[in-house]
Amino acid sequence: MKIPLTLPNTIFILLLSGILSSCGFWKNDDHVARLSSPVPELPPKPIAPAIPSPSKKPETQTWIFNIDEKRTTGVIDLSMDPKGAMLGSRLARDTAPLKGKITVLVTDNTKTGERRISIKDIRITNTGAYHMDYAWGALVGNITVDIPAGVINIKPNTITQSSRLEKAGPFAIPQCYFTVLGHSHVSGRGLVLSKAVPRRKVDLTMKKTQQVTLRGDIKISKGTATLHIPRAVLRDSFDFDGTKLGLLFTANITATATVK
Repeated sequence: MKIPLTLPNTIFILLLSGILSSCGFWKNDDHVARLSSPVPELPPKPIAPAIPSPSKKPETQTWIFNIDEKRTTGVIDLSMDPKGAMLGSRLARDTAPLKGKITVLVTDNTKTGERRISIKDIRITNTGAYHMDYAWGALVGNITVDIPAGVINIKPNTITQSSRLEKAGPFAIPQCYFTVLGHSHVSGRGLVLSKAVPRRKVDLTMKKTQQVTLRGDIKISKGTATLHIPRAVLRDSFDFDGTKLGLLFTANITATATVK
């Protein structure tokens, strides 16, 4: 039915539309959502963690020292107590030059500034012969011991420790064990000993020496490092058919290496 637009009807329609427009049913969905649900705040952007600068690894150099034959010697002190206590023991000494190489690892800690050294390899041999004579008088006689050149060979057995290398150059590497290969020719002379000690070859091999602490210093000048070990002592004892030998080997080593 069509309602005539008279003045009273027009006023009624305007009032009715105003009332209905104030109700939420006639509002669009977006508007309702904005009124009913507050807009959540966006979370702050995460701060990227700072990437630490990579730490520098310790730097290791290999220094190969050549032993100076003119300034390096090996002294042998060899005691002998022949079978038969009535003769008594005797001690003889001889010195010979040495040659060889010593390989050293030098590690620099760039963070702490500490420098450490360790022994990677040692090869030492005698370039001169040893001759030792033991006398018990004209009637009894004497015993000679000869060690030819190139017969004594020293190499590492177990070296696992390292040492801090001070600025002044000293170091001390503990718990070093070596293997010594070598032999000698022994012969007796005189009325008694010529028969008791016929000429023969005697093995002087030390499979594993007693513990040694290598003490010395390294000085660097104009690209050359000089290594000095004033006293490296190796010792062992042997028993041959009742004849006892006590061997003491003392090396005074000077060697040089070219370094960066």
